[in-house]
Amino acid sequence: MSTRIRRVLRMCVFRGDSGFYRPRLLSWCDRNNVDYLVGISKNSRLLKEVDVASMLIRKAHNELGEKVSATYRFQYQARTWKHPRWVVARLEEGELGPNPRFIISSRYDDGFKLYYEQYCARGDMENRIKDQQLCLFADRTSSTQWWTNQWRLILSGFAYTLFERLRTYLRIPDQGCH
Repeated sequence: MSTRIRRVLRMCVFRGDSGFYRPRLLSWCDRNNVDYLVGISKNSRLLKEVDVASMLIRKAHNELGEKVSATYRFQYQARTWKHPRWVVARLEEGELGPNPRFIISSRYDDGFKLYYEQYCARGDMENRIKDQQLCLFADRTSSTQWWTNQWRLILSGFAYTLFERLRTYLRIPDQGCH
């Protein structure tokens, strides 16, 4: 790989939910110095790792009577990994019971920051895409003419840019298009 591409990759962060988790992908990111925050499905080993912390969250929920959440960071090595990686557990206890979530991170940082500020930003980007597709009709490419479809996408892109600038300028909280 060229030096220029490697420099660009160092600025990138790969974020994805557990559907994108593959040991081979994480190994590639490690080899190419690409940071990642990727969801991982819960399993018995991960749940055992957070057993004590989950018990504390459950106790706090029982005492307060409201939803309680916290993050817990630890080193974990799956059987398919060559080395341990950082895992951040978002532990939550509410009316419906425990709701643990796990992410793998190449970054050593505060668990709260990694989960809520960096990993969850992935969901915000997905919501922006959904807004454009559903609210601004970016998915309407039903014409048999290429230029007609292209023109619709260009108009949708302009509308999206205008709405984003207005939302930022007016500091309107995101509510989606529903």
